Amino acid sequence: MQTLSVSSFSLYSLLPLISLSLAIIVFCLVHSRYTAIPAAAYVVWARFVDKSPITGARRPWLRASRWWDYYSEFFPVTLVKTAELSPGQSYVFGYHPHGIISVGAFAAFGTDGARCLDISSEDQPPRDGVRGFSSLFPGLETRLVTLPINFLTPLAREYILSMGLVTSAAATFRSVLKRGPGTALVVVVGGAEESLMVVEGGMRIVLEKRKGFVREAIAAGACLVPVLAYGENDVYKVSERDPHSTEARLLALVRRHLGFAIPRFHGRTIFFKNGGLLPRRAPIIVVVGKPLPP
Repeated sequence: MQTLSVSSFSLYSLLPLISLSLAIIVFCLVHSRYTAIPAAAYVVWARFVDKSPITGARRPWLRASRWWDYYSEFFPVTLVKTAELSPGQSYVFGYHPHGIISVGAFAAFGTDGARCLDISSEDQPPRDGVRGFSSLFPGLETRLVTLPINFLTPLAREYILSMGLVTSAAATFRSVLKRGPGTALVVVVGGAEESLMVVEGGMRIVLEKRKGFVREAIAAGACLVPVLAYGENDVYKVSERDPHSTEARLLALVRRHLGFAIPRFHGRTIFFKNGGLLPRRAPIIVVVGKPLPP
């Protein structure tokens, strides 16, 4: 069940889901006018009318499913609270490191399946069986930020919207944070550039030139919250490459034009422990730090 759950939100499922979604739309458009008109109307609505990826208006009804408990237990993922976060304040969480596809960020902030550990107070006794961000930080509504390109595929976009994900555009920060106290955005700061620097057993992070999320936090009066995920870089094996090689230049070109790039890597398959696109089993400890007033 754990493996199936991870497969349902991974490169194993998302790439086929994109292909299937496009195939269904194309089929409906060319099959007959009875299918073409609704399909065309949906595409126009999703592309030009629905602003849910920016406003975060869509209710994240799927994130609370017990299905994601299995997802987090696969690694497992543990969410650690080190300080209180008042629901009377808005926040921008900066998550490090990016890893290949940020599975720790999804488990900890895109679902309520992560194990919880509260070390913010010596008087707080440990509680067994508590899961999810909302259990550690009641009164806060978090939205995980991802690339706008992930919302371009019709039908497939509805899946990630049901998890509460929003785009990384500046308009998203302004739209969501203007709701005021109790709102929070989680951004994986290093982005595609950092995904090309993954090193197993360590961290290389891109931060100095990433100022946009700080600017938006200042403008909204939101506190910055540092988040460090130990083990994020260990779930995939990344092939080392010469930074001056043709492959490195090609990846840089792809990242410049598409906004993302993925280095040569491998994880595991559903049945075997090596050679696939599924992440490997490695503990991920997601530590939420003390809020910093900008």
